[in-house]
Amino acid sequence: LYKRHECPSKGRHLVATQNIEKDSLIFVERPLLSLQSLGNAHKGALVCRHCRAFVGGPDLCLAIACGRISRNGVWDYVKEKQKVKAEEETCFMVPCRNDCGEIFCSKDCEEEMWCCGGHELMCTGLIPEPLTQTNDESSEKSDDQLRDQ
Repeated sequence: LYKRHECPSKGRHLVATQNIEKDSLIFVERPLLSLQSLGNAHKGALVCRHCRAFVGGPDLCLAIACGRISRNGVWDYVKEKQKVKAEEETCFMVPCRNDCGEIFCSKDCEEEMWCCGGHELMCTGLIPEPLTQTNDESSEKSDDQLRDQ
């Protein structure tokens, strides 16, 4: 379908080796890094941690943005909505398997992020207490003393 080329004027690029029909999928490339903008996150937009698709629907995002519910109250809100509406009418959301607070749009995204995206290593759901506790001995030493050790 295509082959890779490299030249000084165009850099690395692909060249078709045959006619390609319009709207054909040529290849899929995953981003090395993907982040939700802070402004978007602070205003209540909920997105899948893996694929960055919006989750929860506009009513949930508006409720967060207006302050009717906190981000910590998302799951209570979703459960309440599911009691009122049929399950297929609510926007599907999947929590992290360890309840760390991350949200996914599907079980597939949760599994992919767990196995291949590094969430297994970064998940804070199993940490019993915050990592702000210090050893009494080290807290009394200055930064210079700790560096010299």
